[in-house]
Amino acid sequence: PVAPGAVLVKVCGVVRSEDALCAIGAGANLIGVIFAKSKRQASVEQAQSVASSVRKFGERTDVVAAPALERSDDTVKALAGRCGTLRKACGRTPLVVGVFMDQPLEQVVEQATAAGVDAIQLHGGEDTAFIAELRKRSPRTWVIKVVHLPPRGSEEVSEAEMAELKRRLLSFGECCDALLLDTAVKGAHSGGTGAAFDWKVAQRAQEEWGIPIIVAGGLTDANVSELVEKVRPYGVDVASGVEDAPGVKNTGKTEGYVRGAKRARLSGS
Repeated sequence: PVAPGAVLVKVCGVVRSEDALCAIGAGANLIGVIFAKSKRQASVEQAQSVASSVRKFGERTDVVAAPALERSDDTVKALAGRCGTLRKACGRTPLVVGVFMDQPLEQVVEQATAAGVDAIQLHGGEDTAFIAELRKRSPRTWVIKVVHLPPRGSEEVSEAEMAELKRRLLSFGECCDALLLDTAVKGAHSGGTGAAFDWKVAQRAQEEWGIPIIVAGGLTDANVSELVEKVRPYGVDVASGVEDAPGVKNTGKTEGYVRGAKRARLSGS
């Protein structure tokens, strides 16, 4: 679990430079730009503008490169180490994350390179073979994989489902720099729904399995402090929860979300 103030904070679905600057000015670590089909989809030109603004803020002119992936017999320890490295990197300067979902590898590499993002987040059914090839093609790029869960309020997650989740997280943990849990709705597995899943699942993944988790789904400026206090996740991610309209962030909500996550009082601390 994270130390006070150390939670990784991501604001996603950014298409305007002013929204990126608002978020990182409040202390956000990661700015997400969506290339997948979405109400918040950004063009390459918009993504370039956002990336340029974030780089200027961080007083840099190039991407922040990820270290080479080293294989390990201890997947959890190795993943925790890479998560720590990512935290240090975006603690010094905010990074830009390009979000893709079930798009051809060529398109992912081409758009990510053209836009100048630091990291790629895969939000669909991409498997470990896809990720391995992506890392060969873009060896300097951080890779985040999303794993989806049913929304809170549906039936409680069974032990069999938890075992399958653990298997998937460990599988992706061998080839990724961080893992993100998001909510899927019935009939879709893509997440990005603005609905919350049962936070106890993330808590169990971290406390019992030792797997660092970025939590997304249903977060807002009003509830992010509660999540951080109760679950102490590695990171948090928001898109719709701080918007006035798709792709248009609310300044007060964005600042409140970032500061709420960073300043939350952790249970037991």
